Amino acid sequence: MTADLSVEGHERGRLHVLAVNLPETAVQARHITGDADTLQPDAGLLADLTGADDLDPAGAELIRIADLEGFGLSGYLTEGHGIDAVAVAAQRGRLDRIEGYALLLRSQAFGGRGRTLRTAYLTPIASFDQPGADWTPGAPIEAESARPFTGPGASPAPATPRAARIGSALVAGVLVVLAVLIWSLLE
Repeated sequence: MTADLSVEGHERGRLHVLAVNLPETAVQARHITGDADTLQPDAGLLADLTGADDLDPAGAELIRIADLEGFGLSGYLTEGHGIDAVAVAAQRGRLDRIEGYALLLRSQAFGGRGRTLRTAYLTPIASFDQPGADWTPGAPIEAESARPFTGPGASPAPATPRAARIGSALVAGVLVVLAVLIWSLLE
């Protein structure tokens, strides 16, 4: 059975969960590094599974479901990736039916390029929004050291108009001298 996963070029912050439709021994035989504990698939295995040779392996994880004993894929998604527990619970039945390996592809793996993956080796299970940074402002800091002009030497002397005029005159003088010097060297 061939299943399609379509990803838009502007996609950001999504995590796609795909079941790997190969026996564990076949997946392990294709894994070039031979390190069973490695979660990041190498480029060759990723290309074999997806049919796309330009995916970024840094945006992919290959997870052996048996290694998640007691935790499960649902727990890994909520605890390990911070995916919303309600969203995971809605897909729990499909997630729990995965056997062997699961491939997780973050938007980063696609490098901002839209594409449709068509492969018999993968079955799309679910896609989730990954949490981003919380940029909402917190409560203001009330500590004395957070107030302006409270640190050592923090009391700046206000610039007087006379000091500003002198500084400007010095800069202008230096520029005139440099211009004359350059002009004399060019002649």
